[in-house]
Amino acid sequence: MLVRGVLGLALLALPMDAIGAERTAVGLAHTVLAGSMAVAATGAALFCGLGWRAVGAERLSRWSLAAAGVMALFAFLTLVAVRASVGTGLAERLLVGSYLVWMGGVGRELGITN
Repeated sequence: MLVRGVLGLALLALPMDAIGAERTAVGLAHTVLAGSMAVAATGAALFCGLGWRAVGAERLSRWSLAAAGVMALFAFLTLVAVRASVGTGLAERLLVGSYLVWMGGVGRELGITN
């Protein structure tokens, strides 16, 4: 998740290209970083799920592994949307939302959040 946070900060300097505009190097860098963030978050959920399974924290493990699957699905849908130039914004928001739901659920289960 630390890697994801650092990549998120880097995105501040790399705005996405306007919809329908020609691709630029900055826009491409934005897309690559955003994709890297999706991989990092999905990997974090997957590895947390496997780690929690190894120590017997079954609820956290099931939640994290399910979230990793949802994140992977939304990442794939986002990739398809970007390639087709249709519904990209919605797909991206579902992907980001899936990260946030996973982190919120883990926080709640660990007693960090209400």
